[in-house]
Amino acid sequence: MKQRKTVWKRKLKKDDKGFSLVELIIVIAIMAVLVGVAAPQYLRFVERGRNSTDIQNISHIIQATQIYYLDPAKTADQWQVGDGDTFTATASAGSASSNGLKDALTSAGLTDSTITCKSTSAWTGYTITFNKNSNGNLDATVTLQGPRAADAVPAVKADLGGLARDVVAGTAQ
Repeated sequence: MKQRKTVWKRKLKKDDKGFSLVELIIVIAIMAVLVGVAAPQYLRFVERGRNSTDIQNISHIIQATQIYYLDPAKTADQWQVGDGDTFTATASAGSASSNGLKDALTSAGLTDSTITCKSTSAWTGYTITFNKNSNGNLDATVTLQGPRAADAVPAVKADLGGLARDVVAGTAQ
């Protein structure tokens, strides 16, 4: 009886060789199909996230500047916004055109140089232009740059709601 158990154990070890080459090829083929289907969806998801980040940044910049400008504790000589003051964001950097605009962003906890354009497909940069309206408040106009910026204007306008007076497409970069 002992001899049979030993033979049985040896037979299991001898036949236990792992996966066959055909099984491994089938698994690799299935994984390739799944990656081929999932990768484009993932890339679209990532780009939508980048676009949302840009829209949130634009919204925060506009709100911070308008709140700072309307602060009743400030005197007129502390900060004057000139017509045409701009905030421009590119893929590498963001920059405010005036020290007053930089002060507004700093008071809101934002740093102008760290706010960059994240989008790579819908637009490649944006500019926010502030102008005083007849009521003495600030209006903001957002200009999207890039070859597909015109296609994105309606969606960005809707996402910003009434924050921006207008959203337009600028020159392609």
